Amino acid sequence: MKSHIHVVSFDVPFPADYGGVIDVFYKIQSLVHLGVGVTLHCYQYGRAQSEELERLCDRVYYYPRITGWTSAWNREPYIVYSRRSSQLLSHLLEDEDPILFEGLHTCHFLAHPALASRHRIVRMCNIEHEYYHYLSLGASSLFHKVFFSTESQRLKSFEKILSSAHHILAITPREREYFAEHYPKAQSLWVSGFHGDALVHGLSGRGEYFLFHGNLSVTENRLAVERLLPLAPSFPLPLVVAGRNPSSALTQSIRNTPNVCLEADISGDRMEDLITNAMAHILLTQQPTGLKLKLLNALYLGRYVVANREMVYGTGLEAVVCTVRDDAELITQVQRIASRDFTDTEREHRRTILSPRYDDAYNAELIRQIL
Repeated sequence: MKSHIHVVSFDVPFPADYGGVIDVFYKIQSLVHLGVGVTLHCYQYGRAQSEELERLCDRVYYYPRITGWTSAWNREPYIVYSRRSSQLLSHLLEDEDPILFEGLHTCHFLAHPALASRHRIVRMCNIEHEYYHYLSLGASSLFHKVFFSTESQRLKSFEKILSSAHHILAITPREREYFAEHYPKAQSLWVSGFHGDALVHGLSGRGEYFLFHGNLSVTENRLAVERLLPLAPSFPLPLVVAGRNPSSALTQSIRNTPNVCLEADISGDRMEDLITNAMAHILLTQQPTGLKLKLLNALYLGRYVVANREMVYGTGLEAVVCTVRDDAELITQVQRIASRDFTDTEREHRRTILSPRYDDAYNAELIRQIL
């Protein structure tokens, strides 16, 4: 008998062009390939309805996200209370299929009495109150510091709703331990991030540049680029910064820095080409939370990966990443890597570490087994 599931997404997950929706889209795709029927519910704000999603899923519903001050003044976190469509609840009640809530963002109805008989699963890609705490530390304006700090406190309180879930799908081993300890009524599983890459490719030989990539409008990525710019003139190869929506100030800073170039708002094909042909990926973060899917993309498609400890914290990927503690170690590592070929042996070692726990098909099967 064919399994079916409702997936409640915080955003329209196609195109799969940033971290959160990448995980949602390729999870859906992998479940469908295993014969699971998916009814998809999307909160929509700024992204168009998708024919690709409608082709992939049995049904797709779209709901407006209620943004602005009307959603800010509430005990629930803003990211939750702005996603509270009564139509969603009505559609969920049309059958008895299990429900997968994608993140705390979508959990407004998780503990609703009308869903008490349903099998409820929550995907957690972060310990959200930790993530927002780090956002508050990196915020450049007083308004954003206050907003992120307040949201962190609300998320920590709201997180208790996870006791109403039957399963929690944590994205890293470290976060699985956290949810298992704090919410023992739910079964917590490690289900790694879905990323769409079936094989580790890693071209042999050398590349002609280092690469940093990510959504450049996100505070975390902006801060990483600002940290890299003073170091880049010392790199033995040029640094390419690639991503969406850089601010005018960041664009100007990149253009004024020797040995650095910007590729902004490029196509998916161009980004994949940059990832595949880079000599090394330089990935930095101030937030030791979750699993950055660009890290998996770099490991599956690219050559060497140089990352700070916060980037790999709790992931179990230290064995396939050149980990650095500070800027001096970063410069030393990139200078060493620039003169090394990426070899077949290193690619096979990476495959051994990544497979099967980071493979989409493996992780989709973990979900299918609990339906």
